[in-house]
Amino acid sequence: MKNLEIQKIALSTISVDENQPRKTFNQEKLEELSKSIKEHGVIEPITLRAQGDGFIIVMGERRYRASLLAGLETIPAMVKEFEDKNILELQLIENLQREDVEPTEEAEGFAKLAEKFSAQEIANRCGKTENFVKQRLKLAGLIEGFKVFVRAGEMTLKLGVAVALFEPEEQEIMLESLENGFNENLIKRMIEQHASDLEKAPFSLEDESLIATVGACNVCPFNAANQGNLFGNGKQVCTKSVCFEAKKQKVLSNLIDYVKEENILLIPDVRSWYLDQPKNQNVLSLMKTKGLKIYLLDSIEYLKKPVKPTKKAIKEDWEDYDYSKEELQEEYDAQIKDYNEEKEVYEQAPSNGYVSGLLLNTNTYKFNPILVRLEQDEEEQEETSSDYVIPRSEKKMADQTPAEQIETIQEKEIRKKQLQHDKQFAEVVNKIQDTDYINKNEAINEDEIAAIAISLYYNNIGHLTRIGSFKDLEIIIAGAKADSTVEKFNAIKQYFDLNMLYKLLRQLLVQQVDTQCRNHTNTLTNAAFYDVMQKTYTKELDEIQKVYTNAEQAREKRIEERITELQKQVADTLVNA
Repeated sequence: MKNLEIQKIALSTISVDENQPRKTFNQEKLEELSKSIKEHGVIEPITLRAQGDGFIIVMGERRYRASLLAGLETIPAMVKEFEDKNILELQLIENLQREDVEPTEEAEGFAKLAEKFSAQEIANRCGKTENFVKQRLKLAGLIEGFKVFVRAGEMTLKLGVAVALFEPEEQEIMLESLENGFNENLIKRMIEQHASDLEKAPFSLEDESLIATVGACNVCPFNAANQGNLFGNGKQVCTKSVCFEAKKQKVLSNLIDYVKEENILLIPDVRSWYLDQPKNQNVLSLMKTKGLKIYLLDSIEYLKKPVKPTKKAIKEDWEDYDYSKEELQEEYDAQIKDYNEEKEVYEQAPSNGYVSGLLLNTNTYKFNPILVRLEQDEEEQEETSSDYVIPRSEKKMADQTPAEQIETIQEKEIRKKQLQHDKQFAEVVNKIQDTDYINKNEAINEDEIAAIAISLYYNNIGHLTRIGSFKDLEIIIAGAKADSTVEKFNAIKQYFDLNMLYKLLRQLLVQQVDTQCRNHTNTLTNAAFYDVMQKTYTKELDEIQKVYTNAEQAREKRIEERITELQKQVADTLVNA
């Protein structure tokens, strides 16, 4: 057979290429093409290569499938000789030039071509823009579980690219959290949770040497700022949390080495009752491993270097308040006085037992210089530090005593239950947030009133107000004996009726007043409060208003008399002149 000669080839002798990159075919589109072929025949021949007694499709599998549906026995084809290494490339390019190519399949095709060509070269060969190719190459990093959502039309390409920025292991964690199928809002929340804000990093984003094998963050492909505005215009966000945490750990290790060499106290911002938090345990363990003495905030006094106030800073701190020139000067003078007093204490601190130190934030690993004075003696502090840094939770199970092992097992079981309950509750919250609950066109029922009132009570009413304005209710709640929180709720919800809800809402109205604003004309909160009170307590507020109106009128009268006197003096001066 001669190359480029169009021949009628029996469909029964043709086989599809198992390595063909195109895997999906739209059945509806195939049937449409099949009808066209029945009426007009196959207009464009397919391309084949010989194999044994038959042929393998190189290009045109869709036309081949439609011809089978149309019931044809032969199909026009060109039989050509190909080198094996060129077949896949040709098939990829042919598929990628289609208008109906499925996005994830297109992404996989571009990824294969990227092993041999640059994005610009791929764009030129496939008739696409370079930016389009780069976006598809990012999408190729999506794991199969998420690609299913894209193919089903549930996940947008933009969201798919955002997920694809994370490493496969982190994508797997996200996917496992979607137990009930695709949930766009939950995925967006997980993206934010798995990302790290590089603007809060304790290291320079241009530093190439911190961990040489991964390079600088400002040019890293896992920096979302280099992958489009997925988190906001130009926002620097790391989507490779393992790398980010490794860099933070290296910063901490370097800092500990530095303070040891310079004999500077490193004070983690940890108090004894927060020791069990993982972030604190990590810092304390590394400090102990490197032989650094540990001082907690409970056992020291420290001073930060005072910052000299400026009028600009005062106005920025109180941006809602319109300072007059005199008021601003008065506030500035008061702050300068406080600053000078703090500065004097700070400068005299070294003679009062204070030494140089660094205060370390155990969350960000950023630090600030401070002056430190120890409250415990060395022996007591060292004993306390030792107790703090070697908790049972850090020991391996084999190194624990039987009694400790029992405690550990019990703690783990409690934690597992907590995690299970947390997960269950989070799923419920997410489910409800995705429903139209808040728009229900129904009156609030008694259980909802109780739930809202209890939520207001425990989350917004302070302890002193509870034992004051709500003393009777506190006594009832304290007397509601129950073994579980749920039982306690059922026991006390009857007291949180509609009248109690009204009382709580009124308490909040009074509580939310901004007394720092000093009047009812600068904020809507205060204006709304004042309007309600004026209509509710008209007589009482009129009496208050009368006192202030009288004072204002008296002041205006004095000013008027003073101005009249001055005007007379001016007139006398002109006459005498």
